[in-house]
Amino acid sequence: MDDLNEVRLRGRLAADPQVRLTQRGDPVATFRLEINTPGSMITDYPAVVAFGSIARVAQDLHKGDPAEVVGRLQTRSWTSADGGKHAWKTETVATSVEPLELRTPVVALDE
Repeated sequence: MDDLNEVRLRGRLAADPQVRLTQRGDPVATFRLEINTPGSMITDYPAVVAFGSIARVAQDLHKGDPAEVVGRLQTRSWTSADGGKHAWKTETVATSVEPLELRTPVVALDE
């Protein structure tokens, strides 16, 4: 059996993506998707991180925009600067971010 680490998520952005630049000037976008489980009151907010050209796509999205993310799971761990607390974070490293609807501006029509 071959190992497989692939994730496909569809939902709405829970907040605007946070975009920063690496020391080399490459963009990194982080955001959470809001995913409602059908037939349930459960909502998940998985963390997503996107790099380079994929981050550029993500930075054009806004809170509430529907999107599909394809990627892989990654778990990072670190110890706080004072050496006291060990923390873990599992996130989806995006290999693709696709807006599912185009934002349409609301236009007031004069009657």
